[in-house]
Amino acid sequence: RADGYVGGNGSVGGFVGYVSAPMTISDCVARGDVRSTGANYGGFVGYLYNDTATIADCWCSGAVWGTGGTIGSFIGYKRSGTIQNCQIYAYGAGPRPFCGSDSSLAGGSLTAFQIEQLSADWPEVKKHVHGATKISTAEELFAVTNNLAGIYVLTKDIDLGGAAWTPIGNSSTAFTGEFYGQNHKIRNYVVDTTERYAGLFGRIAGGRVSGVQAEGTVVGSYTGSGSNVGVGGFVGCLDTYSLIDGCSFAGAVTNPTTYNAGGFVGSEGDWLPGFY
Repeated sequence: RADGYVGGNGSVGGFVGYVSAPMTISDCVARGDVRSTGANYGGFVGYLYNDTATIADCWCSGAVWGTGGTIGSFIGYKRSGTIQNCQIYAYGAGPRPFCGSDSSLAGGSLTAFQIEQLSADWPEVKKHVHGATKISTAEELFAVTNNLAGIYVLTKDIDLGGAAWTPIGNSSTAFTGEFYGQNHKIRNYVVDTTERYAGLFGRIAGGRVSGVQAEGTVVGSYTGSGSNVGVGGFVGCLDTYSLIDGCSFAGAVTNPTTYNAGGFVGSEGDWLPGFY
């Protein structure tokens, strides 16, 4: 069993990164989160490349996200080899295909109850918060915009009292880090901006936000040209391969000047370096 967080730059997996030998991996489990800045990554294996290699009767339950292409909930890229009777925890993996390189390859899906049964005597898997910046005040929350690639943990509810809020991440510099709310609330923020992307988060590109309960008001007032615009209660633009899980928004969203507005996410875009 592998329970740890795994991060890398391509061919990254929760249990094994790259399989190129004629080997069999069976009855194994990966429960840690997986993040990659390069291509070919998945919850269990990043890259499978051997005609006689077999992965059988395995499962994974970690979250998968990043900035690299070819992402899968179980396997990133399958060039050759065999995968038999393998399963994922769909909620944990996010909206990913079972295999990033082959949409026809599918596996089983485990429920939260099944995961609890399968791992009843195992220790709880901890979030990736080692070395994270703790946030307990409004001032510390505002400071997140100073480092959009950081790792943050919310340690208590924060009420902004109707204060004007600058979205975390914008069209030129998106949020690429990790933000763990631990089911705490961020209340009474007011966004009224002429930026392209409006929300508690402006733009998330390859980052993760988990367990944040948001309550506020968002007004988008962008008057420029172009279709790359998004106004959402939680995030203005959520780029491909990013991940939001266990979050919610309650409040009002208004976008009177242009299109692309949503109660939770304003628009969804592709993560392309240098393109905004």
